[in-house]
Amino acid sequence: MLAALVGSVTPIEIIGDMVNIGTLLAFLIVCVAIMVLRKNDPSRVRPFKTPLVPLIPILGIAFKRYMMYTLGKWNWIRWWCG
Repeated sequence: MLAALVGSVTPIEIIGDMVNIGTLLAFLIVCVAIMVLRKNDPSRVRPFKTPLVPLIPILGIAFKRYMMYTLGKWNWIRWWCG
């Protein structure tokens, strides 16, 4: 109910930016988790392996941090206060 109320009065650009920062953060956490699991549990059976570890996760982290940075300070303020 609260989400519907906030969504109905908040401009779509602001909602889009807030969703973007959350999604980018989730993907950044996945990149970190790939490296942590490879280090802490190297013998785990994996149906899919990320190639060129740690290069690919490090590049993913760098690009996602840059993309999150470009969303602007007001988006960060809304995200931290929300």
